[in-house]
Amino acid sequence: MVCRKRVWIGLAHIVPRKGTLPFPSADTIGAYTNVLAWAENEGDFVRKATQWLRRLDFKVVGIEDIEPYSMRPAAGRIISKKVRGLERLVRKDHRTRVDTIYTYSNDE
Repeated sequence: MVCRKRVWIGLAHIVPRKGTLPFPSADTIGAYTNVLAWAENEGDFVRKATQWLRRLDFKVVGIEDIEPYSMRPAAGRIISKKVRGLERLVRKDHRTRVDTIYTYSNDE
């Protein structure tokens, strides 16, 4: 049987789970982050990304721009050095990774 799994990437919109304070500022109400996971398809990716983010005390509001990682450079999309490094790690050990978390507050 051929393994059809590969690295997938998507942009997750996250908020703190009720009763938790995972953000450094009390003014922060949500955030966005890229998630990379070793998955067979989009559904498998969403499941793994959601499970990982829940472990970090986040509720997933949604995940968008989901695609195999290899599609990003092929489409000419710019990828940061950090995300390229995370992709190599996921490909090597098959563990889900989260990029930098960009937060927002009520003022934004």
